[in-house]
Amino acid sequence: MKPVKRTSKPITTNKAKPAKAAVSKPAVSKPAVSKPVVIKPAAAIKPAAAKAKPATTAVVISAPPEPTHEAIALRAYQIWEKNGRPAGREAEHWSQALAQLKAGN
Repeated sequence: MKPVKRTSKPITTNKAKPAKAAVSKPAVSKPAVSKPVVIKPAAAIKPAAAKAKPATTAVVISAPPEPTHEAIALRAYQIWEKNGRPAGREAEHWSQALAQLKAGN
């Protein structure tokens, strides 16, 4: 451990310095300047509620969804069976099934 050196300087503490006296400036009066007043007619004044815009709701009208591949295939199969299971008329049955499903039958 090192020895502590002692100095001969006096120890000072942080004492609050006296506040400086506030110097007041003499009051200077300014000439009164008035701004022009604009008076609106009563018709131009709108109530606060009139500023609010009414809520709008978007209505989306869409076509019914296209029938699925499975739904068309099932209906075409039913048409094929109803017609006696004829060979070679698959495209005709498919288009007939598609038309019926789009029409809602």
